This record gives sequence, structure tokens and C-alpha cells, in this order.
Amino acid sequence: MLDHNTNTSVAAGKAGLGFGTSSSSSSSSSGGGGGGGGGGSGSGGASHSKESTGSSMYDQPELYDEVFGFRNFEAEVAFVRAAYSRHCKGRPLETALELGCGPARHATLLAKSGVRVWALDASAAMLDYARRLAGQAGADVTFVEGDMAGFGIEVRELLLLLLLLLLLLLGCKADTFCMSVPKPCWQMWRGLEGRLDLAMCLLGTFSHMTTNDQAAAAFASVAKHLRPGGVLLLELAHPGDLFDGTLMIGDEGGEMWEADSASQGGKLLIEWGAAGDDFNPATQVLRRTVSVCCMEGGEPGEQLHECVVPQRSFTLQELDLLGRLSGLKLAGAYGDLDLKVGLTHEDAYRLVVALVKQG
Repeated sequence: MLDHNTNTSVAAGKAGLGFGTSSSSSSSSSGGGGGGGGGGSGSGGASHSKESTGSSMYDQPELYDEVFGFRNFEAEVAFVRAAYSRHCKGRPLETALELGCGPARHATLLAKSGVRVWALDASAAMLDYARRLAGQAGADVTFVEGDMAGFGIEVRELLLLLLLLLLLLLGCKADTFCMSVPKPCWQMWRGLEGRLDLAMCLLGTFSHMTTNDQAAAAFASVAKHLRPGGVLLLELAHPGDLFDGTLMIGDEGGEMWEADSASQGGKLLIEWGAAGDDFNPATQVLRRTVSVCCMEGGEPGEQLHECVVPQRSFTLQELDLLGRLSGLKLAGAYGDLDLKVGLTHEDAYRLVVALVKQG
């Protein structure tokens, strides 16, 4: 998610307040005319521990959407289009993939404007929610359950296909076995290789790639599916947070804000960060406490959720290197979802980068 008002990147939002990653993959499309199917969304992944007390907020997609739905998604999609136009080498935006899509607000708006959009997330519950929202909006989005740290043809699927080939070579009847191979998903990814105009990972979602292996695998997967000249957009916390000592020293807590809640019939109080949250300077990972409670008579009441969100802070140089290793060139760095705000601008409070696939 994105941050609220400060230099904090509320990465839990889009990326997923349940962390880790799922390795399963299945695809489906929301109906363009409303209805769709189910309702849910989320991104990044979901681990269920008190790395999420009891359960992940992704298990409560409506609550999640209320907590982190304060952003101006129309303005942000306008930025996405403007950034793509600046860096795309003259190609129109026709195909896009949102990684860690959460409720898929950006994907839905892009789809409504005529872009062919795929949306990836590790949470089945959140994807159901996102599918329902897209259907209600009349947007045709293809939703895929999977892990951004290496999406595409999954190893399980590849092994099944190899076994199928072996059975066919041996002259065996494999009709029943064929039914177990998730063809729509692997055929989809194979068909998208080298064809996507845009991949985007917003709301701090990429901060859930807490290891170098995860981050490198995600970059490699994106590069594999972008066309030459295709653009990757990432939104993360401002690297100044990493260097000014704020994370190391800690603060007296974090941010607090209120949100209206239809599901709870009142207001919510969200606390993003707590005194004593642990930051590891070796891994650059902050274990941020997030809690949500109902407001009762103007005071905090029943706690609805509490979890610990591991988030990695990235520097611009790290992202540049990850890009180079994957055939992506750093083309732009901004301090907000605004092309006029550079990384060192006085109004800069996040890190937004554009990388372009070479070739």
C-alpha cells in the first residue's frame, strides 16, 4: 500500500498485509458487464501467523479495502499512463500486468479505458473480491493467482507437462491425466512472453520481496514478459527513510488515521507502525506492526486485526542493479506519482521508478 502522509510507504496495502507468497496459479476473467464472480483481492502473498495475528488481513478483503482505500486511484492511473508515455518509445499502451494487485483498483480503471489487463495476486480471497469489483465496474480484467517472485509457467505445471509427454511417447491413453494439467494458465503465460507493454507494482507491494532471490526472480519474470521497450513501474518507500536513521532509531509509534467502514457500520482507527518495531540494517527489513480497531464514542474500541508486516527498503542503486541483471534499464526516478517531482524534490516522499526492457 501506499503511505498516508509521510515518508512511510504503506506497502501493506496493495502488496498484501499477509506476506510470504503463494506458488499456485489459476486464471479467470471478470465479466465485462458486471457480476464477474465472487469478490476479493490482494497482492504480494499471504502468510498466516503473527506475522499476522491469527490470520492475514487478506482473509478480510472488504476490511482491507476500507483501511487502505484512501488513495486517488483515478489520478494514479493518469500518472501511470503519463509515465508509460514518457518512457515507452512511442508504442501505445495496449497490454498491462498489475503485480500484487490487491483490490485491483488500478487494473480495473486501466481495463475500463480499453487496455487489456492481467492482475496477479497470491491471495485467492482477495482475488475473488477484486473480480467482483471489476465485474461491478464493467471492466474485463483477467485475474491470476500466483507469486510475483517468479510467475509464469510454474514448476508443478512443467513437471505435469513433461509427464504427459512421456505418457504420450509410451503410447498410453492420457485423457484423464490431461484434465489435471492447468492448460489455461500456462498457455496464458506462454502467450504473454515478450508481449506486455507495461508491468506495474504500486502501493509499496514490491517491499514484500524481502530477499535478494525474491527480488531478482520477480525482475526476471517481469523482463521475460515485457516486450522490448516495455515499461516496469515500481512504487516504494523513499530511500531517504533508509539513510536518515529513522528506521534504525525507530519513532514513538507510527501513523494513525481513521476510515469509514460500511462493514462495521462506523469508523475505523488504523495504526501503521508501533514503538519498538524492529528494523534489521543487514537485511533492510522493517517488521512493522499494523492494527485496526473500531471507534466507539470517539475512542478506540474493539480490535479487528493486528499483524506484523515485514517490509524491505530498497535503494535506487539496488533497483538499477536488479534491472541491469534482467535486461531492464533505469529510465526515470520520481519522488511521487507526479512526473514533476524528482527524487530530491522538497515534496518527494516516495520512490517511483520506471525501467525499460532493452532489445
